[in-house]
Formats: sequence, structure tokens, C-alpha cells
Amino acid sequence: MCMGLRKTKILNDLLLPIWIQILDWSNMRVYEMMKKVGGRCLFRKTDCIVMEGGKDDCETEGWGGYKREWDMPFHQKSTLMKDDRHIKKPEWNCKWKNHHEYHDSSDADKIIELAIEKKGLMITGRAGTGKTYIIKNNKYITDENSIKMSFTNKASRNCGGSTIHKTLHLNGSLKTQEKTLNKLKGYQFCIIDEIGMIGNPLWNLLKLIKQVNRRMIFILMGDFRQLPPIDETRNTELDVFNHPIVNWLVNGNQIELTTRKRYDEALWNYLERGYEQGDWRGLQTTTPTPKQINENRALCYYNKTRVRINAKVNKWVADKLQFGEKKYIPFTEEDEKKNERGQNAFIYHECPIMCIRNVKEEGLINSDEYKVVDFDDESFTIIRIDDDEFEPKQIDLKKFQTDFVLNYISTTHKSQGATFTEKVYLYDYDRLKSDRRIIYTAVSRATSLSNVYQVN
Repeated sequence: MCMGLRKTKILNDLLLPIWIQILDWSNMRVYEMMKKVGGRCLFRKTDCIVMEGGKDDCETEGWGGYKREWDMPFHQKSTLMKDDRHIKKPEWNCKWKNHHEYHDSSDADKIIELAIEKKGLMITGRAGTGKTYIIKNNKYITDENSIKMSFTNKASRNCGGSTIHKTLHLNGSLKTQEKTLNKLKGYQFCIIDEIGMIGNPLWNLLKLIKQVNRRMIFILMGDFRQLPPIDETRNTELDVFNHPIVNWLVNGNQIELTTRKRYDEALWNYLERGYEQGDWRGLQTTTPTPKQINENRALCYYNKTRVRINAKVNKWVADKLQFGEKKYIPFTEEDEKKNERGQNAFIYHECPIMCIRNVKEEGLINSDEYKVVDFDDESFTIIRIDDDEFEPKQIDLKKFQTDFVLNYISTTHKSQGATFTEKVYLYDYDRLKSDRRIIYTAVSRATSLSNVYQVN
């Protein structure tokens, strides 16, 4: 008789010890029970809660259900349970090896040689310092020996790659398969651009790539001056450039490019003065017409500003169109439950829209920009802006208000990774400049200072 051994390997995308994961799961289940019962929590412990003013009909049978305890012992407490507790964000004291001798993208070959020697490298630098130039102009990295990724289609096209979601074949729950990771084993380099846009869940997945190929050389690029992503698990900003996974992927090595390359000198000096000295004076001021906004780009801080300007320009365009040249899509109460940022809209040929969530079945990515090229009473067809390889997609008209918004103007947060050759109108300017990362991100979308306008 022959006995065999079956071996199962599971790649863990979490860094937490299993006992902490179990406690987290238990606490989440208790929290879910508190939300279902409602009222005010007076006491909780492990799998039990005492609520004041909750519902009586929450009992469920079976494993994992809830039951009411009628004979609970009375606990005399002098004070109620503390409900103002706050878990402090952990400080990541990552150790970095800064290679200050490398600061010019003209040394592309030497910089990649450093990455090979040190088994990883993070390249930081302002817009216009040539971070992407290094990847495209060296004698080591080729399409055959590297995978190139970024968070958005805009940034991934710039570095000659694809989105992280597409490369890892991520599903709606941000899960990938081991066979997908195994296909990446043969590559020598993993290039990731605009890392400042990547949140915690994706870093946990990117860690898996190195776990299956420890010899892969990671080269990460980004600008720490731009807006950080939000850590949705804590609703706080995420310090990507000091993240322990980022540090581990590049083996603790980093350089900063400081030499200006093909970039408007006036814009370069304005961003330097503003970011370092807080002096953001000097922009041209104007009050753009709907026509000017429609033909150029506009950014804002507040969503209410975005909604107001989008409505104004959309109406201006729609008023010039005949009945059959436009389609009205109302924003209903049901739509608002799924997309609180929507509004009544007319769509028409060339109407600019933005996707507001990842739609895997359609291959659509959050924050990507599209244009409507056709529509009828049941559906509308879109193309992705500045992407000749994107095949036109027909979308159910019912999904417009849940998956898209008008895009004559967008918030600065949504503009990250984009480059605008047109004029750029900045709304909510006083609020934008109250945070140097926000105003830096907004202004640096332009390619020339003469194209940037502060809206009165």
C-alpha cells in the first residue's frame, strides 16, 4: 500500500500574527451585532453586549446567530463604558539608505545598476525630474524582463505598463490567484510608478509578488509632495514613502532626483517656492465661462463646487443641442444610496465623464476619464480619453448614476497622475493652498505656469 503526502501552501497578504487577526474578527462581529441591535452600548465583552434603547427582534438561530440572555448577572458599574477611545496610528520607523550621489535622471544606467546591486530602489522626485525617463532609457530594463504597473491607466500608460488591477487580475474583493503570481516569477524587474496613490490593501498584494520571487528587483517611483492615499481601515492618511512594505520591497534603498529636465522653468520655480516657503502668489486670475471650462480643464477642492460647476457647464452645452442629440438622466433617491456624488445630467456625443469605482466586468477603473460617443434609450457607449487601445464599451444606462459622474471639473484628489496640456482653472483656491500638498498636486497637473489660473 502506498501512502502519499499532500502539501498545501497559502500566501498570506497580511502581516499581522494569526491571534491578532482572530481578535480583530471577533471585535468586528461584536461591532456588527451592535449596529444591528442599535441604541447606546453600555457594556461589551468578547461576544456579549448590553445596549440601551435597542431593538427587540434581533435574535437569529443557528451558528453565528444572536440570542438574548434573560438571566444575565447584574454588573454594578460606577461609570459607563468608555466610547471615546482612539487607537493611535503606529509610527513606522523604517531605516532608509539614501544614495545622495544619484540625483540626475541622465545617469539612468548607473541608477539601474544601483538598483540591481542593492536588490531594489525607490526613486522619488518632483514632476519634471525624469523618473519615468530612467525606466525608458537604460540598457537593462526591457519589455521582456520586466512588469510595469501603476494605480491608474493614465500613469500606467506613461510608464509603458498596465494597472495593478489588470496585472494581478484582481476581483471585486481585491483578491488574486496563485497562478497569476506564478506567471510573474520569470521577470527580473517589477516597476511601479506613482506609488503615492497606492493604498494599504494593494501594498499587501504587491508584497505577494516578492514572496513568490525573492530575486525580483523592485523599482518604485513617486513624488512624496503630492497627496497621500487614505488608509480606509483607519480613515487616516497613509505615509506611503515610509511604509514598511515599501521599505521591504526595495531593500531600504532610495534616491531623490533634484535636477530639472524638460519642464517649464517658471512652473518649476513656482512649485519650489510655494512648497518650501508657502508663497503661492503670482497666478493669473480669471472667471472662466462655461465655454472655456468645456474646452479646458478645471480642478476644485469641494464636492459641492464640483457639482455646481458640472451642472452649469452641462446645462450650457445641453441648451445648444437639439432634442435627439442629448439624453437626460435624472439622479434619483435610489441612485443617491449608491453614489452620493451624482447629479442630474444630460449625456451627448463627446460628453466628458469619470468612473468613480472599479467595475471589473467592464474593465473600468476608479478615477479614469471617458467620453460618451453614442447613446440610446437603453445604453450609452464610451471610450477612454487618450487611450487608442481601449475598445468602445456599451454600458447599461441604469449604471450611469451609480458608476459615473460628469467631468468638466474634478476634485484635486481625483486628478492625481494626470497631466493637462490645456489651461487649468483652480476653484476653491484659498482652501487648496491651505495644504501645500493639495495646491502642489493641483498646480503640477499643468505643463506650463502660463496655463494655470486662479478663479475669482
